[in-house]
Amino acid sequence: MTSEKELPMLPLYETPAHDSYHDTESRTSHSSLHSDSRPTLKEETEGLPYERPGLWARIVDESRSLWRQVVEYAEHVSGPNTRGAVLCKVAVIALFVSSIFALIFVSVRGSPPSTPSFGSSTSQTLASTDKSMDAAIRALWKSTIPAYDADVETIDGSQFHINPPAQWIQPLGQQLCIVNTDTRPMNDTNQVWAANETTFDWREVSGWSGAGYLNQYLYSRIHGYRYIYVQTAAPPGYVGAWARPGAWRHILPQCRVIVYADSDVIYANLHLPFEWLLNHWGVPYHSSSINMALEPKEVPGWNLNDIHGKHSQNPGFTVIHNAPGEHKIQTMLSKWTNCLSETDYPGCASLKSDWPAEMGGFNNYIRYDFPELVRTIPCTEALGWPEWDMECKGLFLRHYTLRKDLVKPGMEEAIARPLMTALQKDMVRQKSKLFDDETGEMWVGLAKENDSAEEEGESGP
Repeated sequence: MTSEKELPMLPLYETPAHDSYHDTESRTSHSSLHSDSRPTLKEETEGLPYERPGLWARIVDESRSLWRQVVEYAEHVSGPNTRGAVLCKVAVIALFVSSIFALIFVSVRGSPPSTPSFGSSTSQTLASTDKSMDAAIRALWKSTIPAYDADVETIDGSQFHINPPAQWIQPLGQQLCIVNTDTRPMNDTNQVWAANETTFDWREVSGWSGAGYLNQYLYSRIHGYRYIYVQTAAPPGYVGAWARPGAWRHILPQCRVIVYADSDVIYANLHLPFEWLLNHWGVPYHSSSINMALEPKEVPGWNLNDIHGKHSQNPGFTVIHNAPGEHKIQTMLSKWTNCLSETDYPGCASLKSDWPAEMGGFNNYIRYDFPELVRTIPCTEALGWPEWDMECKGLFLRHYTLRKDLVKPGMEEAIARPLMTALQKDMVRQKSKLFDDETGEMWVGLAKENDSAEEEGESGP
């Protein structure tokens, strides 16, 4: 039974457990990571999916047909492998890139979930059994995804090297959960759970309406991870973020790794697998941990130290590793969830309705009780953005804490920049087929004609 001051568990909305990226052997290699007898959300909600039968099949078929027609026409007019034909193909690719936002929206949207009351046990699955979206996304990004221990270059041009031996060498697939939580329904016009296609216009989307969620959802689809959206509802007088630890505790048995991010966070490098990031940050493979970025050293007008004077960590991007056979994370999340009851942490209730809220609960109390679990991520890699005049530049994840207006353009750059770079490299590779270097001879011929005309003019009457 829940005590008067204890926060109850929260309902979840979840995408189906799909893993079309890894073979059966890769998937089954992780099947024994958890042996929890609890039913999964999918089992709890069997028979309740919102489906769009055949939608992506029709989209892909139409796209393929259009592509064939454009190629045939371009080659008929300009000849095969000419600049005219290539430019037509490039135009179609550019059109597809500009359309990807709408495609992602339709796939993630399903039907909008209703907002449950706080403490409801209802779970619903957002589903689409059609695999065409997976195939389309994979085809776009496949050539850009590095190995989990590879040297990589970010979209900003920074170079990174993984120190051997890499611990995370097998794909996590559905054992890695990309998680969002929000107290807002987000189902108004131009928001991420808008009722249908006619009420969503990417041109009108803002950083407050779900652009960050779409980025995170796309990231999960690129790499075959599980995406879970948690609709929460806090009691009156509570900061909504206090619901997060309880939500994470609820879904923990289903995920070896939980990756939570606020709505103003985007993956700047969509091509980087999270297994690579786990290796880069040195997250231990065999032991549990909770990982967060440090706050900037100093932000005018903000106190970023805890009550003990120690520099704070920001839970707006949190990586939780729940190692098999361990229960420390479950215990930690339970204590964090019940911090406001002051059973274990006198003074925590003062954080109930004001900032730093759950962040203060973690920094002031929880991390001191579980120091063996707490790890830090460099501020410049998972907080801030390149233009911020702080040391945090968001090299891997942009966290636009004070500039929500930059979330949408940040997502657009995250998609367009690597794809356009790959497209440019492909043009260079095929230069011998595409490049016509006859312009020099044309100018020489034109110059000779001009010289002849001038000579005839000088010798004329």
